[in-house]
Amino acid sequence: MSDTKCFYYKKLINEYLNGELSNVEKLSLMEHLDVCFQCKREFEILNKISNMSREVKRFKAPENFEESLRRKIHEKKRKKSKVMEVLLIIAASVVLFITGFLISSNYILTSYHKEKNGFAENKKIEIPKKVKPQEIEIKDSNYKRWKKVYLEEVSH
Repeated sequence: MSDTKCFYYKKLINEYLNGELSNVEKLSLMEHLDVCFQCKREFEILNKISNMSREVKRFKAPENFEESLRRKIHEKKRKKSKVMEVLLIIAASVVLFITGFLISSNYILTSYHKEKNGFAENKKIEIPKKVKPQEIEIKDSNYKRWKKVYLEEVSH
């Protein structure tokens, strides 16, 4: 059979199973099913499915089912929102901690480098006017250790 004819009859199969066909349409469908194997096979499968769905027992849900379901959904949403709130607080705390750590470590490093390069406040090194190349030791008051400084002849 042609695909266009079968398409029309496949539509009629569904209407037949739903009880929506006139007697003339039923007769036309049955005649087509006698000559078209594909449509007949589809009709048989759909008819079995239709009959099986009618045989399925239906049951009634308990009276408080909808209310119980809504309450459970609401509780789950509330629990999720509390968990999200705790996670946001933890995340904010971590961000603040890291920010504070970075700021303080930057301050410490900056102070250290200033001091190391001789820019620290209250640090004065006196160099004699004329000194032969030699090694002298200077006590670093901030770090309580001695460091060696090499001086060359300097003229002021």
